[in-house]
Amino acid sequence: MSEDDSTSLVTENSNVGGNIVQIGIVRGDVSLATDSPTTVVPRQLPADVALFTGRVDDMGRLEGFLQDIAGADTSALVISAIAGTAGVGKTALALHWAHRVRKEFPDGDLYINLRGYDPEPPVTSEEALSHFLRALGTPASDIPPSVAEKSALYRSLLASRKILVVLDNASSEDQVRPLLPGNAGCVVVVTSRNALAGLVSRDGARRITLDLLSTAEAVTLLREVLRVVHEDADDTILAELAALCSHLPLALRIAGEIVAFRPQRPIAALVAELADVRERLRVLSSPEDKTVAVRAVFSWSYKTLSDETALLFRRLGLHVTPDFGGPVAAALAGISVPDAQTGLEELARAHLVEEPTPGRFRFHDLLRAYATEMAHADDSAEDTTDAVKRMLAFYRNGAEEAAATTPHQPHEPPKLAPDAAALISFTDAREAQSWCESERANLIAALQLAKSLTDEAAWRIPVALRGFFGNTLPRNEFLEVAEGALVVAGALADSHAHAWSHQILADVYHGYREFKKAAHLYDQAALRWQALDDLRGHAMSTYCCGVAAWNMGNLRVAEEQWQTALQLWQSVEDASGVAIAHHALAYYYWLQEKPDQALEHHEAAEALAAAHVRYDDFLPQRLPRSVVGDTDERISYLLESLKTHQQSKNRLAEAWALWDLANADTFKATPYLEKAVEIFADLDGDMHRKAQKMLDDRRCGIRRSDDTTVLPVQAAVSRPPETSAHDLTPPAPSADGGLRFLLVAGPCAFSLLLWVLDFRVAAGLGLLVTALILWALIRRHR
Repeated sequence: MSEDDSTSLVTENSNVGGNIVQIGIVRGDVSLATDSPTTVVPRQLPADVALFTGRVDDMGRLEGFLQDIAGADTSALVISAIAGTAGVGKTALALHWAHRVRKEFPDGDLYINLRGYDPEPPVTSEEALSHFLRALGTPASDIPPSVAEKSALYRSLLASRKILVVLDNASSEDQVRPLLPGNAGCVVVVTSRNALAGLVSRDGARRITLDLLSTAEAVTLLREVLRVVHEDADDTILAELAALCSHLPLALRIAGEIVAFRPQRPIAALVAELADVRERLRVLSSPEDKTVAVRAVFSWSYKTLSDETALLFRRLGLHVTPDFGGPVAAALAGISVPDAQTGLEELARAHLVEEPTPGRFRFHDLLRAYATEMAHADDSAEDTTDAVKRMLAFYRNGAEEAAATTPHQPHEPPKLAPDAAALISFTDAREAQSWCESERANLIAALQLAKSLTDEAAWRIPVALRGFFGNTLPRNEFLEVAEGALVVAGALADSHAHAWSHQILADVYHGYREFKKAAHLYDQAALRWQALDDLRGHAMSTYCCGVAAWNMGNLRVAEEQWQTALQLWQSVEDASGVAIAHHALAYYYWLQEKPDQALEHHEAAEALAAAHVRYDDFLPQRLPRSVVGDTDERISYLLESLKTHQQSKNRLAEAWALWDLANADTFKATPYLEKAVEIFADLDGDMHRKAQKMLDDRRCGIRRSDDTTVLPVQAAVSRPPETSAHDLTPPAPSADGGLRFLLVAGPCAFSLLLWVLDFRVAAGLGLLVTALILWALIRRHR
């Protein structure tokens, strides 16, 4: 390398998790040599960090950069920037690595805390240069006045020397650039909470962004801190303590010191205290040293934000979970989505939020607690309440817009006009489905908050997304959502909300085949619709009540309910409802061996399907004789049903179709049961246990007598994720086992009697009839 070549390794402090390293070429003026003494060997590194643990990969990357420098024949300056959130251990990593490589720099090491994020004012570049020049042996009288002259002299003094320079806690690129050496023999380490993007784009820096510690690393750090007082601490309780500290090294050290200071106090006591998120920041503070209090460390980053971004940061603390997107951030702050996106990018650069995937942001728990604390401290109660209402309106509006992309709803409540900041729309059902899936946890958390605030979102969101929740939520969670909607509807004294909440709760019970409860709730909903003179709602609940009756074997009651529903839908000219009712009645009359009436209703349903394509998913292409006919036809029909539900991502209906197939096709039952067990495990604990028991029995060669439980035929309805959770198609009635027994045993017993009475020919004919009946039953079963 030439004497003018300069290489430096720089490490930044910032607020992101993970490691960033930057390499680039820095070209600057080289000053003329001076007469200043150059024999001084400064050794300014602070002491190495005690009990340093983890960061193996990060240390390896830094070691790799140093090796790259040693083997490079270039004049390029190598810059490495260590970034990360407050308290993540940027300085600790930089100093620990610097001490490990210190021997590689025989001409000394320079260190300065630039106080970019500190209660004291930041150190200016001019002040830092004066500090370094004095450390390098330059008399105060020889230090030039301007920053440019100081920087040129600084580069000249380092031009022929190998010196390690650590610039800790930098605030900006402008603060750092005058302090960069000009030769390849030097290495500079810069830490910053700011991403220092300019060093990446302009100076070609490589960035290492420090993430929070892993659970294993966090437990190891705690164990090191507690080694003397709690040497045998259980890993489980330490992992729980680490989680409450968000795996943040600063918080972990403070928590460890709290336990070590009071060794007689069990670790579980501190865990219980930290479990209250409102007290967490207070507990994780050091009364003796405010510079290491978690709250104080966060405040130094917060104070550097613009007013608009600080407001956004506070409002994000009011969000229902630590994970959020740009549109809901805009709703919380009452600003446009582009403005919210700009603010989120500033927060990400300051490492006050992370962006794990494009467009999705998150807090770690301690930063979220700090944001919430600042919201209640700096904003009025009215402002925070309005922000929360806009957030709930955003999720309510999103749910209703998602439901609107799927035109398969027999009846929907009118949408409310949301605040302009809470608007959201979707281009198609696929985009809406994707939004529902990404926001599922937020939707559930929003429902819980809405219930506590008696906000109408608590019933409107479940109504809009009843199909989606039925396909994705475990039974107990879906039941809790529906019951919460009913509670809020009662508190609001809203008759429409009450009717809808009864309908949704009935849908939940019906979806999990608790038909008696469902029928009662459908009946209650129908009475409320009738009182409101809402004919569409009355028709919907009446029809569903008929389906529940059918599932309980009350076929005549089902027919009466469907006739009533048909008349109600006809009175309001609801083509979809009329088609659904005709379809159900066609089933009923077909099974009652009334083909003329069955055909009449079937043709009416088919005609509506042709005229109203949007309702095709409610109608079969043909009457499924297989529900009461040949087993092969039934299996074929169920396979069609399975394919339909898989295509529409209706997981609950898919599981039931697999269960039906396992009961219908005994030779291929095992793979059907295996898949059904997998789906029921997510959605229905009772059915999961039942399917698992049946699967285990089959694997052991046992065929249970009750495996032939007849379930609703799902194939006739292809319900998208947003449609009603109840099955709009009635099932086939169960073949009665007792009747089968009588069909065989009766003729057999009569033939034996004839034989005893010596009527041999008649007895022989009777036995032949018995054999034919038995053969027919066996063939049908197969």
